[in-house]
Amino acid sequence: MKLNEVFKKNKLIQANEDHMQQLIYESLHRGPLMPDRVQTSTTNITEKRNIEISEIGKELKKERQELEQMKVDLYHNINQIDDDLEKAVLRYRYLQLLKWDDIAEKMNYDRRYVLKIHKKAKSSYYSKLDTK
Repeated sequence: MKLNEVFKKNKLIQANEDHMQQLIYESLHRGPLMPDRVQTSTTNITEKRNIEISEIGKELKKERQELEQMKVDLYHNINQIDDDLEKAVLRYRYLQLLKWDDIAEKMNYDRRYVLKIHKKAKSSYYSKLDTK
């Protein structure tokens, strides 16, 4: 599994959560689904929003389960690496989805040094996957 797959899946989940929050907000405030159109009844709009919210909720549940499985697989792959610093950087970055500055702070290293470790860790990660 490629390391960035987790980030992509997480971004998709965030986008769907944002969309769902917008629909919920519109439902609560009875704002128009399409502001350019005049609606005589809010029942259809509300019903459509509720159906869409339900569908997005189901999709989010599935995506979160997929993300968790990806993280489990990634955790096992990262454990194949010998160097503990490399493992730590990969875990912080791809399992906890931390930003570089946050990783550097947690590890008490300079950001540039963390990036250097990361580069080496990626090489170790992919070489271990190739030998499987």
